[in-house]
Amino acid sequence: MAEVWVDVPEAAQGLAVIGFRPNPAPTGASVYSRCRIPLRRGLEVLDVAGRRVFSREVGGLGAGQHLVRVDRATPPGVYVLRLTQSGRAVTAKATLTH
Repeated sequence: MAEVWVDVPEAAQGLAVIGFRPNPAPTGASVYSRCRIPLRRGLEVLDVAGRRVFSREVGGLGAGQHLVRVDRATPPGVYVLRLTQSGRAVTAKATLTH
């Protein structure tokens, strides 16, 4: 038999960052994420220029679905949310409003 490659989506592997709840959200909103394995992981909020405006180590939350409150000082705008774990990263786009 020939070799076969299968691409498994990150969400199926148990690591996902869904976005702000709600999206768009007012400043100080929460980021919704999911992780099946309780390993060290980090959450970052990046502006459109790639600058980090918020970060937090969230591995201590354990496995499961979590809401992480973003600093109220984060200004309104369009952001990229990045959740990293063991060299893997998943991203989502999100918007903060007034």
